[in-house]
Amino acid sequence: MMIFTRGLVMKILIFSMEYPPIKGGGGTYALNLVNALTAHYPDTSIAVMTSGTEDSVDHLNERVSIYRFRSCQHAYDNNSLSAKLIDDFKAVVTSIKPDIIHAFHSIPIIVACLTREQIKTPYVCTQHRTPEPGWMSEKLDGKGELASLAYDLGLNSTWIAPSVCFRNNLLKHGVSHTNIKTIYTSINENYFYYKDFSKARKRLHKMLRIDDDQKIVTMPVVNRPRKDIRFCLRAVDGLDPAERADISVLITGVNAGSNDILEFRELYPKVNIVEHGSFDNSIMPSIIAGSDVVVMSSLYEGFGISCIEALASGVRTAIRVSPGQEEIIKLMKQYAYPFSTIQELQQIISGSTFTTEQHRESQAVQTKSIFSQEKQASSHMEVYSRVLTQATPIPTVVQLQDELEKVFKNRSKVLLKEVDAIFISGSVAKGDYIPGWSDIDIVVICKNGAASDAVVSKIRKFQQNLTAIYKCKVGIDYISSQYLLSQSKSSLISQHEVPNLILFHEGNVDHTQKGVLYKDGSFKFPVFANDKFQYLSLDEYKEMCRGIVHETLFRAGDSLASSVKALRIVTKTCVYLLRMRVLVQSGEYIQSYDELISDHVQQYNTKILQDVYASARGARLNNRHDVEKYTKKALACFHRLVETL
Repeated sequence: MMIFTRGLVMKILIFSMEYPPIKGGGGTYALNLVNALTAHYPDTSIAVMTSGTEDSVDHLNERVSIYRFRSCQHAYDNNSLSAKLIDDFKAVVTSIKPDIIHAFHSIPIIVACLTREQIKTPYVCTQHRTPEPGWMSEKLDGKGELASLAYDLGLNSTWIAPSVCFRNNLLKHGVSHTNIKTIYTSINENYFYYKDFSKARKRLHKMLRIDDDQKIVTMPVVNRPRKDIRFCLRAVDGLDPAERADISVLITGVNAGSNDILEFRELYPKVNIVEHGSFDNSIMPSIIAGSDVVVMSSLYEGFGISCIEALASGVRTAIRVSPGQEEIIKLMKQYAYPFSTIQELQQIISGSTFTTEQHRESQAVQTKSIFSQEKQASSHMEVYSRVLTQATPIPTVVQLQDELEKVFKNRSKVLLKEVDAIFISGSVAKGDYIPGWSDIDIVVICKNGAASDAVVSKIRKFQQNLTAIYKCKVGIDYISSQYLLSQSKSSLISQHEVPNLILFHEGNVDHTQKGVLYKDGSFKFPVFANDKFQYLSLDEYKEMCRGIVHETLFRAGDSLASSVKALRIVTKTCVYLLRMRVLVQSGEYIQSYDELISDHVQQYNTKILQDVYASARGARLNNRHDVEKYTKKALACFHRLVETL
């Protein structure tokens, strides 16, 4: 598989309507992804298209830009799709020309799918609509209908699932498991990390103006039915009065004076619910790090990013055993505190506040290891690269010739002086692109040993051009003519780096799909002949083969051993002719004799050659009669190949 590596630039457009300052799991996942990619792939360029009260562009640095649109905000607020949003999306794509688009949530996925034929940019989908468990009937409200449409349109697309729970939901909607890659989010390592608990706790108490002896139980949630805030409040309400008096409950998404907090206080008057203003995302790490217990009592989640943020901070984290959150419990079983009942949660809250610092630090290290930025970044780049590999047109012989001609369009004196020839090899040149193989290999035959800096500079520019156009790996080999000449003289073609496609800088050429044909009709390729490396046209090559066969038969002695040797040379020359025929007609160079003969028996009628070759290399040639019989067959095969090549 082709993997984009450090040093290879990729432009990524992340299309997510939910992005900070908007709060939500989808936005956090997208933000963490941007941070992970910029931290571990420094040559990657990232643009984010998201919601905003005004249309604006904010270039955070040379590599990250945020494009905010009112059309995105309107779609997010009203859960609706508009023509303006589609137009804005196409405008961004036209402007930045991304290599790949990553669409988050239903509406961006729908937009990417609807415009794919127009923009021709490959894309990846991630659905962040929290999957509802089987015991609940899926709501077919506006969000449900859009989600269903996103699944239908993106059925055959590539999906990145943020959890196994999301993956199972995709499978339920008909997406093939082969189109899904599960990649967990990462921890924002700049904010959520192990801190000295006693100091963090003092800072939080001071910020909230709470007495130091109060235990803070934090719920980092907004008030939604599935968050089931009342479950935690019932647990605290049911504690022993003396113990309950020492507990303050902080619900970060419920602000002072809101109807929600008034309702909770009316329902649970004995519980001390902390009043506070709106918390900015930047303050959340300090709140989490200073809490005695973080409670996630959701009925179901897609995953639960707040859980792993708390675990990464080394805090005692109580997690309800429910769909989505069960994954975190399994992954962090040594450190997570699972609960299913009120009584189990009460026991966790009542437990020792002062867990050892060693345990807290170990918990943070383990969480960071599982949910690391490097894992999230490399896994996404692997998916992006695979999608690009599938979507990027494979260069044809003609296209490669065109690119090479650009190198020599001014007939560079440096190249003409120092370079014998340039080969384009690798699986792309053969026309049978196989991910994981060498895509394109530039082989430079140098006249005088090592290539000079000037030659290297020009070839590297050529390499960069191919990389930019085809988004595939391009390697360079510099080989001296002297090295080629030092190889086995028994080989008509160099065994070191035989090209599948040969491109020369000398003469004018006409382009065909089958190779490089000079205007005189000759097809030239490098061979060893007369103890030197030279370029021969097809006719010249056939004449050389005729000379080899005639000379071999003329010099053959009367002994059985010399006759067998002559037969083998004739047979081997037939194999060379067959190989050249395949190369000329298909552009494919086949090294293996067995593969060459067996694969082309039907196409080139080489059954005789197959029999002769099998006998010539075997031990069956033990009498003159057999040798003469097979020599006649080999000569008949040779003449037919010469005539038809």
